[in-house]
Amino acid sequence: MLESDPAKLVGEREQEFVMAEMLGAVEPHFLLGEAAVGFGLILGLLTGLTALVGLFLCLNYGLASQWMSFGQQGFHLLLVTSMVIFIGAGAGRAWGLDALLLRRAGPGVERWLRVLA
Repeated sequence: MLESDPAKLVGEREQEFVMAEMLGAVEPHFLLGEAAVGFGLILGLLTGLTALVGLFLCLNYGLASQWMSFGQQGFHLLLVTSMVIFIGAGAGRAWGLDALLLRRAGPGVERWLRVLA
């Protein structure tokens, strides 16, 4: 039968090394992604792209915390639902910076902004 405890499958030193490497390499990128999503959604800047990145982050966090309580899973489900609504509704095109950029953009740039916004 397979062991379910990762500490028993590999030595504790190897596990500590892997955890330290993961935290050192991955965590700063996720923190920058969270900050970019937050500022993008608050300002309404490239809202479609920002919501896609937010959806990716929420799905990753939700899958990483699936073993926790249902309160954690419900929170991530709420965030995923919010990001899907932001993408589908075209949020940011009325009051955000996307709307300001779309009004001032030329025809060639406007097409790309409509895809990203």
